[in-house]
Amino acid sequence: MKVLFVKLGAIGDAMMARGLPLAVRRSHPHARFTWMAGRNLAPLLERLDGVDEVLGVDDAALLSGRAPARARALLGAWAGLRGRGFDRVLIGHADPRYRLLALAARGPRTAFVSGAWPRPGRWHGDEYVRLFTLQDSPPAERRPLPRLQAPLPAALRRALGRGRKALLFPGGARNLLRDDHLRRWPLEHYAALARLLKRRGWSVALGGAASDVWVRPAFAGLGLADLLGRCDLPQTLGLCAAADHVVTHDSGPMHLALASGVRVTALFGPTQPHEKVDPDADVRVLWGGADLSCRPCYDGRGYAACADPACLREVTPGQVLKTMER
Repeated sequence: MKVLFVKLGAIGDAMMARGLPLAVRRSHPHARFTWMAGRNLAPLLERLDGVDEVLGVDDAALLSGRAPARARALLGAWAGLRGRGFDRVLIGHADPRYRLLALAARGPRTAFVSGAWPRPGRWHGDEYVRLFTLQDSPPAERRPLPRLQAPLPAALRRALGRGRKALLFPGGARNLLRDDHLRRWPLEHYAALARLLKRRGWSVALGGAASDVWVRPAFAGLGLADLLGRCDLPQTLGLCAAADHVVTHDSGPMHLALASGVRVTALFGPTQPHEKVDPDADVRVLWGGADLSCRPCYDGRGYAACADPACLREVTPGQVLKTMER
């Protein structure tokens, strides 16, 4: 059994899909699983159980480059598949453009279809498995996902501090196609939480990619360990595992934290937690805006026009602190 899985996209999507290769291996112990993904995700995906090969695609050029760059990226993806046959080709995107990536591969195809797959209200991890099993009876086959591990340099481990270590990810919720700012907990709430944690004796660190350094001024003078832009994806995974607690909103770092096995407090507003959060993870979800008729406003493609995400603002730093210390 040879399986090709086409899944570029964001960190969170990849982490939710990590049960798929295990499901393939359970039914076909000698299967070969090939994952086509963006090059930035390759170092993570190579660590997943059940993944035999990662085909890296220049997703930055493919999704946001000029026409010549997009063409070169597409031709590069086809070159990696030319002449290869698969027993199943699974396409984890509803956008039909992604089916172009698999044109050079031979084999029967199953793909997400907009409006039908993934089904609203279902955890997306189950929906990725359903691409292979084709079993639609709820609940979809589910097994607890193993923790994902990566080494952490000693200097970064020391930077987390001593005692109880809290790691905050105030940025994120951004990919090559758009900035989903409505998913972010307000920066002033993160800063207020950091102050509360420091008073309670926690060591507090800021995590995030180099693209998240814009959050830094909100934490000036608080004496936090600033790790913004200092870690690649595997190191960020290791950083989460070395902390005692991670706090973040619906974002890629949230999914890395869930995969690492650390305790997580996940903050939600316009999106549905049960679609995004691994049911077996060590996580507490705070979903703001219970009395708002507009929540959730994300329909799988976009958000309602909103100048003030009151749903997330309703989640207070005090509530988060109480949740953490339980």
